Amino acid sequence: MKTDSDIRHDNIVDDIYERLKFIGRYDSIKKHMEYKRYRLCGECDVIARKGNITHYYEIKSTNHINAYERAITQFMRYYVTHRDEQVKFIYVTPTCVKQINLEGIIKNGINQRRS
Repeated sequence: MKTDSDIRHDNIVDDIYERLKFIGRYDSIKKHMEYKRYRLCGECDVIARKGNITHYYEIKSTNHINAYERAITQFMRYYVTHRDEQVKFIYVTPTCVKQINLEGIIKNGINQRRS
């Protein structure tokens, strides 16, 4: 049985997916896309591609710091397994949409994550 948090998450995923389809600027859009590479696996909430650029939308149903940390971990896993792609990471909560600079996080360390 799905929790309220799961339902909120799925509703946000569906909303982002439908909005991106409506805008019509991407060549392809997929939701709940699973991947497995180099013995690492994961699921992307929404992946949108235009040419050689990939936008990875990670959706969280809360603004809590733990959700942000989980998103960074998920972004890092994708980053490590898809270095051949030009990827923009986008963090989405009910009140926030923010592009994440993973290179900055890698360079500056954990204390710079929320800035």
